[in-house]
Amino acid sequence: MAYNSKMVSADEARSWHVMFREKYANQTAYILQDMMSIVLLMLGYDGNMIGYSEARVKEAVKEAKNFMIEKKPLVRKYYDSGAEFQQMMINEDIAVGHAWSGPVSKLIMGGFPAVMTIPKEGSYSFVYCYNIANNGPNPDNAYKFLDALIARPEIGANMTKASGFISTFAGSREYLTDVEKAAASFSQEELDALQFFRADENKMKYDHIDPACEEIKAA
Repeated sequence: MAYNSKMVSADEARSWHVMFREKYANQTAYILQDMMSIVLLMLGYDGNMIGYSEARVKEAVKEAKNFMIEKKPLVRKYYDSGAEFQQMMINEDIAVGHAWSGPVSKLIMGGFPAVMTIPKEGSYSFVYCYNIANNGPNPDNAYKFLDALIARPEIGANMTKASGFISTFAGSREYLTDVEKAAASFSQEELDALQFFRADENKMKYDHIDPACEEIKAA
């Protein structure tokens, strides 16, 4: 979750429910499909659906869908790109929203009074990695590229400065300013509320979530 600290208090931002309060009607935004997984957590379900029967998945998604349809009049926009989210924040079109960490960190690094947090109900994490495709035309150059990327920890820091996303390169943190470190940091309490996205039940999960999102848009 990201919020404008001049408009939303830290206490309010302890819960995802702040995004569905009348107080912030037409001042919230989120990526619809991603927010479905968050709402599942809010409602007490495992958003990864691990070990769920198809009937249980159907029940969970239906409850989340109905909740989001009920709260649809409160949302300003279902957005698509990080740049769009940043612009809405800068223009104060929105006070609070769901976003990936990179665009929010860039706002913080730029001096905007944005705060990034992981509410008590939890959220999800994942790591983006470079991969080398099998049978690619230039595997030697691909390995040279990866070797160059991981050659020095400051490269990881520069990637954080450019994208806002946290680098997994060992030692890269030493090359960030205090502001840049703070923009890409969470408390232990917040980290404890994170869980990794798991793909074990993705097919069954998204077979239900994808059409539910279309129903929400059409409602």
